[in-house]
Amino acid sequence: MSEKSITAKIGYLFFCPIASGSSDKKKALLNVQSIMERFSSSMTMISDSNTENKIMGDIKTGVDFLYGGNMKFPCRRYLFPDMQFSLPGIELTDCHLLLTLFEEANTCEVAIECTVRTDSIENLVFMRQIFLGTQPFNRDGKSISQTADLFLRPFGGSASSAQTAYILEINDYFGVELPEEILSNHPNDLYGMMTGDEGYAFVSPELSERRLQNRWSTRNFVSVVVFHNNFLLLNFSKTANMERYRAHQGDFGAKYYGAPNPYFFMDSVTAGVNHGLYFSCETGMVAKTISASVLDRQSQKIHTRPGRVSAEIRNTKELRRDLILTLNRLEGIGIAELGELDRIIMDGLDINPLVEKIKYLLELLESELDLLYQTNTNMLVNILTVCGLLLAAAQIIIAFWI
Repeated sequence: MSEKSITAKIGYLFFCPIASGSSDKKKALLNVQSIMERFSSSMTMISDSNTENKIMGDIKTGVDFLYGGNMKFPCRRYLFPDMQFSLPGIELTDCHLLLTLFEEANTCEVAIECTVRTDSIENLVFMRQIFLGTQPFNRDGKSISQTADLFLRPFGGSASSAQTAYILEINDYFGVELPEEILSNHPNDLYGMMTGDEGYAFVSPELSERRLQNRWSTRNFVSVVVFHNNFLLLNFSKTANMERYRAHQGDFGAKYYGAPNPYFFMDSVTAGVNHGLYFSCETGMVAKTISASVLDRQSQKIHTRPGRVSAEIRNTKELRRDLILTLNRLEGIGIAELGELDRIIMDGLDINPLVEKIKYLLELLESELDLLYQTNTNMLVNILTVCGLLLAAAQIIIAFWI
C-alpha cells in the first residue's frame, strides 16, 4: 500500500421496531444475553454504564457535550467489541458492533462498525455494495445482513425488514488537507464511495455535485453530506488545521473552564461519533422507523365484512391510537427547533412528508370511524326493528290462538 491512502470508518446501521413484549427491561436484557449465547459463548458484552471502555466513553462524551444527556430518543447501548470481520484483500481494524435499544420509541438498532485503510477507491465502493448482499463478512462466514439478523431477531426484527443507514467517515484522503478541496475536485469519487455506484468515474460531474449538495459544515476540516440514507463525513482529524484547532480549544478551555472538554480531543472508532453525525442519524432513522412501522400497518389493514363492524371499529381505533402516538413522538422531536445538521438529515430522510402523511391518514381514519359507527348504529336499529316486528307478529299469533 502506498504511503498516501484513504483511511475511513464505516458503519452499517439497521433499525427495527421492537416487537410487543420485548421492550420490557428485564425481557430486553434476557434477549441481549440470548444473543451472546446464540452467536458465541465467548462473546464479550459491555453496557453503556461502563464508560471506562473507550468506545462507550467516546459515545458518552459526545452525548454529554452535544445533548447534555437529553437525547431526543433516550436509549440503552450494548457493545460487542471483539467482533472479527474480514474481506478478501481489504484490511479491517477496530471491528465492533453496537446494539441500541430506544425503549420509549419502541425501536432497536444494530450498528456494525469497522475501520479500513486502502489505496483503492473501488474497495470502498465495494464495501458500500455489500451492505445488503451475501458477501461473507464475519468469522462464521455470515454476511452483514445475516450478522445483523442475529441481534435483531430476539427483538422481533430482521435485516430484510429494517430501515438502513450507511455512514462513511473519511479521515484521510491521499493526504488532502481540506474537505472542500475534495468536494470541488473529486465529486465523482465521493459519490461512488457514498452510494456504491461502481460506474462513478463515468457519471457526469453535474450529477455527482447534485448528490453532494445537501451539506453541513462549521469548521474547515469537517464536512457532512447527506443523500437519502447515505451519510458521508469528511473529518480530517490528522491535519495541521485540526491540530491548531485542538491547541486553541485546549487554551480556551483551560483559561475559562479550568480544563478543555474531552470532546474536542477524542478520536472515536465508531463512524460519525465525532461531530455528532452518528447521533443525528439515529434521531432521523428512529423517527423514520416508527413512522414506517405504523404506515406499514395501515397498508396491511384488512377491512372486515359488514357482519363484523364491531371488530373493524376496534381495529380502526387501535390504528388511530398508534398514528396519534407516532405523530406525538415525531412532533416531540421538535423538528422546527432542531439544529442545522439534524434538519438536513430530516430533509434527506423525507421525515416531514411522513408527518404529513400520518396527519392525512388520521383524517381518513376519523371519517372511516364515523362511518363505521353510523353503520354499526344502523345495523343495531335494523336488528331492533326486525326484533320488534317479530315480537309484534308473535303477539298477534298468540292473541289469535287464545
